[in-house]
Amino acid sequence: MGGDEAEDEDFMAKKGASASLQDGFKGFRKGKIKAARNKAVQEQQEDEMRKDPEQMQQLRELFLDRCKSYYGVPYHQKYHDATEQCKCGKEGCVLFQSPIFLDCCGLVRQVLRDLKQEFGFETGPWNQAYQFDTLPIRYDSWDQMKPGDLVFGEGKYVKEGVKPQKGDMVHVEVFLGGGSEGKSVCGARWNKGIVQEFDSYEFSPKSWTLSKWHFCSIDTWLQGISKSFHPEREWQRREWLPGKHSIFSAQDQDADEFAGPGDDDDATAAHSVSRGERVGGGERGQKQKRFYVSMGNQWDLISGVLEEEGWARIPFDHKDDLNYDLRWTEVRSDIDFARFRERDQLANHVPNASVITTKHGLLKSLRALERQCLQKDKQLQKISAKLGASAHSAPPLLPMSGVTLHSLHYIMLRQR
Repeated sequence: MGGDEAEDEDFMAKKGASASLQDGFKGFRKGKIKAARNKAVQEQQEDEMRKDPEQMQQLRELFLDRCKSYYGVPYHQKYHDATEQCKCGKEGCVLFQSPIFLDCCGLVRQVLRDLKQEFGFETGPWNQAYQFDTLPIRYDSWDQMKPGDLVFGEGKYVKEGVKPQKGDMVHVEVFLGGGSEGKSVCGARWNKGIVQEFDSYEFSPKSWTLSKWHFCSIDTWLQGISKSFHPEREWQRREWLPGKHSIFSAQDQDADEFAGPGDDDDATAAHSVSRGERVGGGERGQKQKRFYVSMGNQWDLISGVLEEEGWARIPFDHKDDLNYDLRWTEVRSDIDFARFRERDQLANHVPNASVITTKHGLLKSLRALERQCLQKDKQLQKISAKLGASAHSAPPLLPMSGVTLHSLHYIMLRQR
């Protein structure tokens, strides 16, 4: 039962038989106003907590740790072949078969998605140009930054015909503040490389010419704010159309935006490719769907059907991979719902499902519902009696008697 209904019933219980429909409406309205005020106070307290320097520092450190957890992840599959050994060190694993690929903006985007509960927002699918527009606090010099802040590279692509980025923002890396000169960063810099640490944010790119380095604080994100501060760029998602955004559709409307040509691209790389594309995964430009299925319970039946449809299976030993379209597990605890991306991913379990999917949970839920309905029915009968109407004119909200519940309980016990 909702908080508003509870307020209404508390009010009616105090008034008893002397309460009228007008009194009930006044009590309900009073409860609504009180609930709105409490919600506003709660939101204000949460905003103040997010602005607390200690809380911000803890979240900043969490952001850094998560970035470092992706060390060794390759830039993109198209730059590797099946013979290169994977940096994860697992026997038989190669970079070409990596469960996830991250370019420069993909690393930042993935970490924000992993920590969306902690940050209090869900970042958009766009690249480093979007990330730059959402960080209005800028520094004049690199030595003003704190570990976790972002370094953006503004420049022009060398190759003709390549579409320029908005604001000419072509690269981003995460500032660490170490190294020989205190300029160290981490990120995905080279298209044939991996996510790693670099001694300095300064380097000589091959696919673009540097115009300026930008040093941005992530304090805005740490306070739970993620919106475009650019006066001309709002960065709005495209309108969702039934069937087009479906996880089973070949068209991916809100696919993650690629950073752009790699920083050591050769002449054949004339266009950008979205993260997650797979060689041999259908027509060029389509993102191959990826799924993880846990071992046991005839997992091969699920895997066989999906692989026949062109889906790629994530290996068992990469169960922590969050870059999946479908996750099919034997137990609910194998799904990290805190990092689950609604609308973008599917799973065969739902959180808190035990309240209806277990016999004991279902029985408790039905009993609680019956108590609430009977209590509401009594209140309605009292109001009807006050108005001079028959007490039987107010039907119960749910046609479920105690006999029905007892019968259900008996059936459940017999089935155990």
